[in-house]
Amino acid sequence: MKKVGVRVKSDLDNLARESENSIKKPFVGAVDLATLAKERLISRHTQMGLSDLCALILKKNLQKNVPERVSSLWSQEILTDAQRQYAALDAYTALAIYNTITRSPPPQILPIQISDNMQVTLYPSDLSNPIAHGHIWGTGGEQGTKYDDIKITKTRAIIVVDSVLVPGAVVGLYKPARLLSSFGSTPFHLVCNRSHLRTSSEYYLSPTIQPIATEPIEENYRPITDLQESSSSLPSSDQTTIRGLLSEPSSGNTVETPSVELAAQDTASYQQCEIIQHEVAEEIPKILRSRVLKDVWHVLDMLYISRQHGAGRAFAIAMRDAVLIPDPEDKKQLELWASTLTPPQSWKELTLTRPKWVWQRCKRTIPPPEQLLEAVSAVFKTYGSLKDATTGLPLFNATAWKTSKNILQLIRLGHVSDPPGIPLYYSLRTDQHGLTVYRCIRGTNFVEGGVHRHMRDMLPSSGASVRHLLCCLKDFVLRHNLSVSAIYIYMANQSILILHLLGGNT
Repeated sequence: MKKVGVRVKSDLDNLARESENSIKKPFVGAVDLATLAKERLISRHTQMGLSDLCALILKKNLQKNVPERVSSLWSQEILTDAQRQYAALDAYTALAIYNTITRSPPPQILPIQISDNMQVTLYPSDLSNPIAHGHIWGTGGEQGTKYDDIKITKTRAIIVVDSVLVPGAVVGLYKPARLLSSFGSTPFHLVCNRSHLRTSSEYYLSPTIQPIATEPIEENYRPITDLQESSSSLPSSDQTTIRGLLSEPSSGNTVETPSVELAAQDTASYQQCEIIQHEVAEEIPKILRSRVLKDVWHVLDMLYISRQHGAGRAFAIAMRDAVLIPDPEDKKQLELWASTLTPPQSWKELTLTRPKWVWQRCKRTIPPPEQLLEAVSAVFKTYGSLKDATTGLPLFNATAWKTSKNILQLIRLGHVSDPPGIPLYYSLRTDQHGLTVYRCIRGTNFVEGGVHRHMRDMLPSSGASVRHLLCCLKDFVLRHNLSVSAIYIYMANQSILILHLLGGNT
């Protein structure tokens, strides 16, 4: 008999040790759902819990953050109704996940001889999650011939894509690399590596097919789609962050000039922008922050937008240039060096073609709150309501506008701006061109006060309730604030003493 669950083998080992059987025979038949999901190429790793697998495979929300999980009453002979429901949900969920995973044969690598119209699933290079479904075209193409200017070899095949699951997935055989969405509407032909294909009998993880016909059990087991707040806060596979767009390679060496004037605006989205900026338009607090309270890299990762939107990359570049201001002297030195290239390059061409190289040699500052708030508000107002030429949708959806309001509030409170007078760069070396290479400590423990270093040592490892965990976190924050404030009080007293000795005013 099979025993299905997550990390069920350790549970069975504990039962064997606690049993009264003197022989202590181990229980057999353990089936770990996390391992099974990874073997079927449904998940990327084997460390997923039952609630994560439930959301991924059943598309339902399993509540695990309940008192019964860490209750000490499980040894009682008579269990409460809440305990029985919690145990029943765990058992029912494990069975539903197992039935869903095993309903279809596991994906297999393609055989040496492939047949016409063989059903296949296309995966990315890491074989993590399926990105498209289709079938073999002919027998995969004759070796030595070309299709879409790509030579067909024994390691490649031509497929007909019937449905696209991840429009933003990159197909690497094409030069330059192309997104699946760039091939147009389905069906379309595609050349891919055979190693990225797996046989499939049915699309049991396709968003259009329900994995299993199950009924939710009261409030603790209902579809995630019924929870509006949960579903709206989760980014789709087609979405990415500002940093994600900036990290993607630009198309060629040409400067990308966003045609904002030619793009149509979504009226409702523009009105939403006006409302949000009016709500944030309060007086900026006159507080001098001694440390950065919100890392700028985290700010740039807060906002999720469609990677397919025509104004997406232009918005990301405008957002970067509004938040991070290049040092004038470093910029001048780089522009002087770029003018000696053949052919010469402008500053925009330099930042588009080799951004990482440039920012290692150019310091950047984040302006004070009043300047930063005005600049970022202007970027949101300019790009947020722009419609995509293909889909007609604005760049910002409702969730993005909500996030933009949070970003503006962080900026208004001064949590993002650089603390004045504190250097965030130091010199590493001088390269072969005579340009200084810097080390940036922005976003590290040097400016965050080491708050991330020992937090895990302060937290319980297991067997703790949520209340216990929150109390530990509050205690850690209190001790950190006391130690940091003591350091600044000492530094302030030393400064006053020095000024007094020098005859200065305090």
